[in-house]
Amino acid sequence: EGWGGGGEEASTLQSPIDAHQTGRVGETHHETAYALGGGLHPPYVLPVVVVLLLVVCYAQSTVAHLPVWKDGMSLWRHAIERVPQLPVVQIQLANSLHDAGNDAEAIAVLEAVLGAGNPDELDRKRIHQKLDAWRK
Repeated sequence: EGWGGGGEEASTLQSPIDAHQTGRVGETHHETAYALGGGLHPPYVLPVVVVLLLVVCYAQSTVAHLPVWKDGMSLWRHAIERVPQLPVVQIQLANSLHDAGNDAEAIAVLEAVLGAGNPDELDRKRIHQKLDAWRK
């Protein structure tokens, strides 16, 4: 026999201490805990834990990714590591280099894009406009 007496199921067993403290003989541990401010009912515990873990994981991921967004230079260098074949990424890096006063490096980046032969006509036009302006 358990604390609840007389062959009751395990879910309704209650320790003598719980029964004495609450005056709620025959209630389950969960009902007693809830009545004492012990928190949520058990069906809600798992979803709450899962949500909290997801929030913590996403927060850690965000913090780890923050250095990428430090400035335009770090953002576009990171983008080039991911998708080096996109001319627009190279053009944006060249813009950041130019804004930082590194015209020679910016020009080299744009010339490399032209040399790769993959910019479309609009990108090619933009590149030539920038090269003309920055070489002056």
